[in-house]
Amino acid sequence: MSTQPTAVSESTEVDKSAVLRTDIEALKKTTHVLEPFTPPKSWLNPPIHDPNLPSLSASNPDPNNVLLLVPTENEDKVRVVKDYFTRKTLHVPEHVNFPLPEPLRVTAESQVGEQPYDSAGPEGAFNRVVNAVRQLQRDPTYQKLLDDHRIGTVVVGSVENFMLRINDPDGKGTVPVDYGFVVLCRIPVVRSTATVGWGGQSWEWRTGISRGVTVPVDYWTEAERAGFDDDREATREARRRFGKMTVGTLLARYAGLSSANWHEQLAEVSRYDLLAEAMANMEAPWPASAAEK
Repeated sequence: MSTQPTAVSESTEVDKSAVLRTDIEALKKTTHVLEPFTPPKSWLNPPIHDPNLPSLSASNPDPNNVLLLVPTENEDKVRVVKDYFTRKTLHVPEHVNFPLPEPLRVTAESQVGEQPYDSAGPEGAFNRVVNAVRQLQRDPTYQKLLDDHRIGTVVVGSVENFMLRINDPDGKGTVPVDYGFVVLCRIPVVRSTATVGWGGQSWEWRTGISRGVTVPVDYWTEAERAGFDDDREATREARRRFGKMTVGTLLARYAGLSSANWHEQLAEVSRYDLLAEAMANMEAPWPASAAEK
């Protein structure tokens, strides 16, 4: 399987509604649900390694007091992550406490453009985790929250949908597929009197990937025509991953679909159900009990 982008020729500006198919039934015929793929190992490594990760501290942290952190303002994503962490079928160890009744939501940049392609999807999910923790570290309001609730562990749930460009084995060109990449990460909170820095406090990462939904090729082509934020990257291999226009934006504009959840209207499966399904197969990175240490 090749994830190299397919070249898209430039064209003069035309009425997109005359070029892009708007008949929902016709679009449905081009949309299918695919099984998860196995990404290259290099995609599963966070872009920032342990020694350079931000550290969190509190005045009297209890490792069993867990703060759930979701780096998005998307209500549906928050719901999926919250349901995963608190649903009845998930075994939450008896020693784990949730001092806050709801996950804490912060806005954290993915740094991979509006429409991530290929390896930019996992990269964006990792970036959201790190940038969310940096907000906790720098904001006095969040620092007070950590102190007041004796938070000793932060568990982050991050999601990034992205477009995988697959070469069709039948020689019919590129097949664009929308997948969701999920990152769960556990970050220890150290005592404020301890040395703030690396200090051997390792972050624990878990990753998962959803089933994919094929994208109408004409809408993907038009999204790529809008350009990329990384066109000036040093190497050709690194370019054309940070798209400026989402396929969902175009599907909403010209076909009247949901920009965030067109999957449900075309493939009859919600994007958020696909993410929940992927997370259901992941093991939560809860803090270890005293007996396990």
